[in-house]
Amino acid sequence: MTSASKEFKMHRSTADRLLKGLTQRIAIYNDNPLKPYVVERAVVFGSYVNAPDREMLSDLDIGIKLTDRYEGEICKIAFELEYDEILERCPSYRHRLEMPVAMWGLTYDDALRYLRNRSHYISFHPIGEDAAIFSNVTQEIDVGEIDRSTDWYDDLFGDFP
Repeated sequence: MTSASKEFKMHRSTADRLLKGLTQRIAIYNDNPLKPYVVERAVVFGSYVNAPDREMLSDLDIGIKLTDRYEGEICKIAFELEYDEILERCPSYRHRLEMPVAMWGLTYDDALRYLRNRSHYISFHPIGEDAAIFSNVTQEIDVGEIDRSTDWYDDLFGDFP
């Protein structure tokens, strides 16, 4: 298939609904202190913002920056907990993956899967050090307050060493 065949697949109203849902999922994800990543920044770009009068769009282009929620030992613990939870949900991954390298990749992919919510219309593009290199025109997505507290550790395991 060529890229021309993927043009004009959804109405702008569908893109609006997808963006609203994504914004809600970002808030839920960032509010969960057990998640090892946070959405530090997210932007919409492409035809959604560059062509506001266009009724039909091919996809919703989202620039996203996921970063570690914690530093040091607590970061490693958060990743291990998330990794174990993913393997419990998807046991077929267990035979293919070896820690620790796969742990970071699998948890990153799982975060994007959750945020995408099975939509084929949302296209994620990582934001690196050169933010918004993909377009001069972007629309920021509210990522909310980022919870980096470690109170959850004390609740689950007792005082952090």
